[in-house]
Amino acid sequence: MVGFGGVVLSVYAVRPVLSVSSLNTSDLHGANGAKLSITNSGMKIRNVKVQCVVNKVLFKNIHTLEMDRFAVVNEYAVPDVATGEAFTADCGFAWSMWTKPTDGFLLFGGGAAGVPQLGIPFLLNNGNPSFAPNASIPVILKPDFVGYSYNQVTGVDGSFVLAYTWPISWIRHEHVIHMIARRTTEELSWRVAPNSEPVIPDAQPGKDGIKFTATGTPGKWGIELAGGSEGPQQPGR
Repeated sequence: MVGFGGVVLSVYAVRPVLSVSSLNTSDLHGANGAKLSITNSGMKIRNVKVQCVVNKVLFKNIHTLEMDRFAVVNEYAVPDVATGEAFTADCGFAWSMWTKPTDGFLLFGGGAAGVPQLGIPFLLNNGNPSFAPNASIPVILKPDFVGYSYNQVTGVDGSFVLAYTWPISWIRHEHVIHMIARRTTEELSWRVAPNSEPVIPDAQPGKDGIKFTATGTPGKWGIELAGGSEGPQQPGR
Protein backbone atom coordinates (compact mmCIF):
# COMPACT_ATOMS: atom_id res chain seq x y z
CA MET A 1 0.00 0.00 0.00
CA VAL A 2 1.38 3.38 -1.01
CA GLY A 3 1.16 6.00 1.72
CA PHE A 4 0.21 9.64 1.26
CA GLY A 5 3.86 10.66 1.22
CA GLY A 6 4.53 8.21 -1.61
CA VAL A 7 1.64 9.62 -3.64
CA VAL A 8 2.93 13.17 -3.16
CA LEU A 9 6.41 12.12 -4.29
CA SER A 10 4.99 10.32 -7.32
CA VAL A 11 2.98 13.36 -8.40
CA TYR A 12 5.98 15.63 -7.85
CA ALA A 13 8.15 13.37 -10.01
CA VAL A 14 5.83 13.64 -13.04
CA ARG A 15 4.85 17.31 -12.63
CA PRO A 16 5.31 19.58 -15.67
CA VAL A 17 8.77 21.16 -15.78
CA LEU A 18 9.13 24.02 -18.27
CA SER A 19 12.61 25.17 -19.25
CA VAL A 20 14.09 27.53 -21.84
CA SER A 21 15.99 25.54 -24.45
CA SER A 22 16.92 28.48 -26.70
CA LEU A 23 16.85 32.29 -26.67
CA ASN A 24 16.96 34.56 -29.70
CA THR A 25 15.89 38.07 -30.58
CA SER A 26 12.26 38.32 -31.64
CA ASP A 27 11.19 37.39 -35.17
CA LEU A 28 8.42 40.00 -34.97
CA HIS A 29 10.05 42.83 -32.98
CA GLY A 30 13.79 42.44 -33.58
CA ALA A 31 15.97 43.38 -30.61
CA ASN A 32 12.94 45.06 -28.98
CA GLY A 33 11.79 41.58 -27.93
CA ALA A 34 12.81 38.00 -27.31
CA LYS A 35 11.90 34.62 -28.77
CA LEU A 36 12.11 31.53 -26.58
CA SER A 37 11.88 27.83 -27.25
CA ILE A 38 10.32 26.28 -24.14
CA THR A 39 10.49 22.54 -23.49
CA ASN A 40 8.12 20.57 -21.27
CA SER A 41 10.03 17.70 -19.62
CA GLY A 42 7.19 16.55 -17.34
CA MET A 43 3.61 15.38 -17.74
CA LYS A 44 1.57 16.71 -20.66
CA ILE A 45 0.11 20.18 -20.15
CA ARG A 46 -3.14 21.53 -21.57
CA ASN A 47 -4.77 24.83 -22.45
CA VAL A 48 -1.40 26.55 -22.65
CA LYS A 49 -1.44 30.34 -22.88
CA VAL A 50 1.52 32.72 -23.17
CA GLN A 51 1.22 36.35 -22.08
CA CYS A 52 3.78 39.14 -22.48
CA VAL A 53 4.19 41.66 -19.66
CA VAL A 54 6.42 44.76 -19.54
CA ASN A 55 7.78 45.70 -16.12
CA LYS A 56 10.13 48.59 -16.87
CA VAL A 57 11.83 50.39 -19.76
CA LEU A 58 14.82 52.77 -19.53
CA PHE A 59 15.59 55.46 -22.11
CA LYS A 60 19.02 57.07 -22.62
CA ASN A 61 19.86 55.89 -19.08
CA ILE A 62 18.02 58.93 -17.71
CA HIS A 63 14.26 58.31 -18.25
CA THR A 64 12.19 55.48 -16.70
CA LEU A 65 8.84 53.96 -17.63
CA GLU A 66 7.62 51.66 -14.83
CA MET A 67 4.54 49.49 -15.29
CA ASP A 68 2.41 47.62 -12.76
CA ARG A 69 -0.36 45.49 -14.35
CA PHE A 70 -0.76 48.25 -16.95
CA ALA A 71 -0.88 46.15 -20.14
CA VAL A 72 -0.72 42.47 -21.06
CA VAL A 73 -0.43 40.92 -24.52
CA ASN A 74 -2.12 37.55 -25.08
CA GLU A 75 0.49 36.19 -27.45
CA TYR A 76 0.09 32.43 -27.87
CA ALA A 77 -2.36 29.63 -27.14
CA VAL A 78 -2.20 25.89 -27.84
CA PRO A 79 -4.42 23.02 -26.62
CA ASP A 80 -1.71 20.54 -25.55
CA VAL A 81 2.06 20.26 -25.11
CA ALA A 82 3.22 16.66 -24.69
CA THR A 83 6.09 15.36 -22.61
CA GLY A 84 9.37 16.26 -24.32
CA GLU A 85 7.64 18.65 -26.72
CA ALA A 86 8.77 22.25 -27.21
CA PHE A 87 6.82 25.35 -28.19
CA THR A 88 7.85 28.86 -29.16
CA ALA A 89 6.93 32.14 -27.48
CA ASP A 90 7.77 35.51 -29.05
CA CYS A 91 7.19 38.77 -27.17
CA GLY A 92 7.93 42.43 -27.78
CA PHE A 93 8.77 44.15 -24.49
CA ALA A 94 10.18 47.57 -25.40
CA TRP A 95 8.29 50.86 -25.58
CA SER A 96 9.70 53.87 -27.41
CA MET A 97 9.87 57.48 -26.22
CA TRP A 98 9.64 60.52 -28.48
CA THR A 99 10.04 64.11 -27.31
CA LYS A 100 10.29 67.73 -28.36
CA PRO A 101 10.52 70.78 -26.04
CA THR A 102 6.76 71.13 -25.53
CA ASP A 103 5.45 67.56 -25.50
CA GLY A 104 6.11 63.91 -26.21
CA PHE A 105 4.65 60.41 -26.23
CA LEU A 106 5.47 56.85 -25.30
CA LEU A 107 4.58 54.10 -27.80
CA PHE A 108 4.25 50.37 -27.34
CA GLY A 109 6.89 49.01 -29.73
CA GLY A 110 9.52 50.71 -31.82
CA GLY A 111 7.12 53.12 -33.51
CA ALA A 112 5.81 53.32 -37.07
CA ALA A 113 4.59 56.51 -38.73
CA GLY A 114 0.87 56.71 -39.47
CA VAL A 115 0.07 53.30 -37.94
CA PRO A 116 -2.39 53.10 -35.00
CA GLN A 117 -0.39 52.25 -31.87
CA LEU A 118 -0.99 52.15 -28.14
CA GLY A 119 0.48 55.32 -26.67
CA ILE A 120 0.80 57.64 -23.68
CA PRO A 121 0.98 61.31 -24.72
CA PHE A 122 2.31 63.92 -22.31
CA LEU A 123 3.07 67.64 -22.13
CA LEU A 124 6.40 69.20 -21.15
CA ASN A 125 6.88 72.52 -19.39
CA ASN A 126 10.57 73.30 -18.83
CA GLY A 127 11.19 69.55 -18.84
CA ASN A 128 8.44 68.79 -16.31
CA PRO A 129 5.87 66.28 -17.62
CA SER A 130 2.11 66.46 -17.20
CA PHE A 131 -0.94 64.99 -18.90
CA ALA A 132 -3.56 66.91 -20.83
CA PRO A 133 -6.62 67.70 -18.66
CA ASN A 134 -9.31 64.99 -18.79
CA ALA A 135 -7.18 62.88 -21.15
CA SER A 136 -7.67 59.12 -21.06
CA ILE A 137 -4.54 56.97 -20.73
CA PRO A 138 -3.56 55.05 -22.80
CA VAL A 139 -4.79 56.19 -26.21
CA ILE A 140 -4.40 55.05 -29.81
CA LEU A 141 -1.97 57.34 -31.65
CA LYS A 142 -1.03 57.69 -35.32
CA PRO A 143 2.28 59.53 -34.95
CA ASP A 144 4.14 61.29 -37.75
CA PHE A 145 7.32 61.91 -35.65
CA VAL A 146 7.98 65.25 -37.36
CA GLY A 147 9.99 67.43 -34.97
CA TYR A 148 10.28 64.68 -32.34
CA SER A 149 13.53 63.19 -31.07
CA TYR A 150 13.91 59.46 -30.43
CA ASN A 151 15.13 58.51 -26.94
CA GLN A 152 17.15 55.32 -27.28
CA VAL A 153 16.06 52.32 -25.21
CA THR A 154 18.91 51.32 -22.89
CA GLY A 155 17.24 48.73 -20.65
CA VAL A 156 14.10 46.57 -20.58
CA ASP A 157 12.56 44.26 -17.98
CA GLY A 158 9.66 41.98 -18.92
CA SER A 159 8.11 38.59 -18.32
CA PHE A 160 6.70 35.67 -20.28
CA VAL A 161 3.76 34.37 -18.23
CA LEU A 162 2.85 30.76 -19.09
CA ALA A 163 -0.53 29.53 -17.83
CA TYR A 164 -1.62 25.89 -18.15
CA THR A 165 -3.43 22.95 -16.59
CA TRP A 166 -2.27 19.34 -16.24
CA PRO A 167 -4.24 16.13 -15.71
CA ILE A 168 -3.50 15.49 -12.03
CA SER A 169 -4.05 19.07 -10.87
CA TRP A 170 -7.46 20.75 -11.06
CA ILE A 171 -6.15 24.32 -10.74
CA ARG A 172 -4.57 26.57 -13.38
CA HIS A 173 -0.84 27.03 -12.92
CA GLU A 174 1.44 29.91 -13.89
CA HIS A 175 5.13 29.80 -14.75
CA VAL A 176 6.94 33.14 -15.11
CA ILE A 177 10.10 33.58 -17.19
CA HIS A 178 11.86 36.82 -16.24
CA MET A 179 13.63 38.61 -19.12
CA ILE A 180 16.14 41.46 -18.93
CA ALA A 181 17.80 43.38 -21.76
CA ARG A 182 20.64 45.88 -21.60
CA ARG A 183 22.21 47.89 -24.38
CA THR A 184 25.86 46.91 -24.35
CA THR A 185 26.47 47.22 -28.09
CA GLU A 186 24.44 48.65 -30.95
CA GLU A 187 21.50 46.39 -30.02
CA LEU A 188 19.78 45.30 -26.85
CA SER A 189 21.16 42.05 -25.47
CA TRP A 190 18.60 39.72 -23.82
CA ARG A 191 19.03 37.15 -21.08
CA VAL A 192 16.80 34.93 -18.96
CA ALA A 193 17.02 36.18 -15.36
CA PRO A 194 16.23 34.20 -12.21
CA ASN A 195 12.74 34.95 -10.92
CA SER A 196 14.40 35.90 -7.63
CA GLU A 197 16.27 38.71 -9.40
CA PRO A 198 14.56 42.08 -8.83
CA VAL A 199 13.21 44.22 -11.64
CA ILE A 200 16.00 46.40 -13.03
CA PRO A 201 16.58 49.62 -11.09
CA ASP A 202 15.38 52.99 -12.36
CA ALA A 203 17.62 55.05 -14.60
CA GLN A 204 19.81 57.65 -12.91
CA PRO A 205 17.97 60.70 -14.17
CA GLY A 206 19.92 63.73 -13.00
CA LYS A 207 18.22 67.05 -13.57
CA ASP A 208 16.79 66.17 -17.01
CA GLY A 209 15.31 62.74 -16.28
CA ILE A 210 11.63 61.84 -16.19
CA LYS A 211 9.95 58.89 -14.48
CA PHE A 212 6.55 57.64 -15.62
CA THR A 213 4.55 55.11 -13.61
CA ALA A 214 1.64 53.37 -15.35
CA THR A 215 -0.64 51.14 -13.30
CA GLY A 216 -3.76 49.10 -13.88
CA THR A 217 -6.76 48.64 -11.63
CA PRO A 218 -5.82 46.68 -8.47
CA GLY A 219 -6.20 42.98 -9.21
CA LYS A 220 -6.87 43.60 -12.92
CA TRP A 221 -4.94 44.52 -16.05
CA GLY A 222 -5.35 48.07 -17.29
CA ILE A 223 -5.57 46.87 -20.88
CA GLU A 224 -5.38 43.51 -22.68
CA LEU A 225 -4.05 43.24 -26.23
CA ALA A 226 -4.00 40.48 -28.81
CA GLY A 227 -0.56 39.41 -30.06
CA GLY A 228 0.74 41.40 -33.01
CA SER A 229 -1.66 44.30 -32.41
CA GLU A 230 1.03 46.95 -32.00
CA GLY A 231 1.68 47.34 -35.72
CA PRO A 232 4.93 47.28 -37.76
CA GLN A 233 8.17 47.77 -35.87
CA GLN A 234 11.56 49.27 -36.54
CA PRO A 235 13.64 46.40 -35.09
CA GLY A 236 16.51 47.05 -32.73
CA ARG A 237 16.19 50.82 -32.44
